Formats: sequence, C-alpha cells, structure tokens
Amino acid sequence: MFLLVQFSANLFVNIDMGILPACTVKIKDELGLDNTWFGFLGSAVYGGQVIGSAIASMVLQKCNPKLFLSICLFMNIITLFVFTLTDTYIVLAFCRMCTGLFQVSFAIYMPVWADAFGNETQKSTWLTYQLISSPLGVIIGYGMAAGLQDNFGWRWAFYI
Repeated sequence: MFLLVQFSANLFVNIDMGILPACTVKIKDELGLDNTWFGFLGSAVYGGQVIGSAIASMVLQKCNPKLFLSICLFMNIITLFVFTLTDTYIVLAFCRMCTGLFQVSFAIYMPVWADAFGNETQKSTWLTYQLISSPLGVIIGYGMAAGLQDNFGWRWAFYI
C-alpha cells in the first residue's frame, strides 16, 4: 500500500513539469512574457530543487519522514494553486521555485525508503516504480494540458 502512495505522490508532484511546457504559447501570450522571461520561469523549479536538495536530507534525518513528505505534498499543492491565481511575475517565479523545493523530497526519500524497507527481491521493483512515476507524471501533465488549455485555459490543467 505504501508503495502505491509513494508512486502516486511522486507522479502527482511531477505533473506540473509537463503542464508548463505544453502551455508555453498560452502562458506567454496571457502573461506577456518573452522567451527569456518564460525560460527563467521554467527554470525556477530547478533552482528550488537545488535548494531543497541541500535542506531535505538534513530535515529527513531529524523529522518523521511521513510527516515531512505529507507537508511537502500539501505545500506543493498550495504553491501550484497560488501559481494559477496570479499574473505577477515575481510571485509566479517564487511559486515555481517553491514547487521545486517541495518536489525534491520525494526524489530523495523514495530510494532511501526502498533500500531500508524492501527485501532484496523488492528493492529493484520499488526503485523502478519510483523512476517510472516521474516521467509518467510529466506525460500526464502534457496530456492534460493539451486537452484542457484550448477549452478551459492553461490554469485548469493545474487544477485537475
């Protein structure tokens, strides 16, 4: 059961990584961004992941991992929601950075979890699910954005 929860959480936190590039034209037009500013917006999530990587391992050693990952998932939802509510560039970039900050905890903890709790026959399967869930989340994000942006707008892809 926990494997399913971990897989689903990791898949969920990566959906936005497909939505943003799939909605590039609509977002740039609506927000009046050129390629450079949109590129900074797209890369802000990776800045958050770098910062989160430096912090998460220390926090995971001192806190309950289940509580920490739950908080990260909740905060990921909040930052994505705020991202859809604003047209202010600095807030958009800050939300993208925070999204990366909260995403990275799953990438760090899931291999540790598989190694600590999986028996020798399960470890490779559990790691495979973790590795599959990230690109699958991106693919789902692309698909959702492609289906929703023309009829409902790019923001709705984040709401679903």
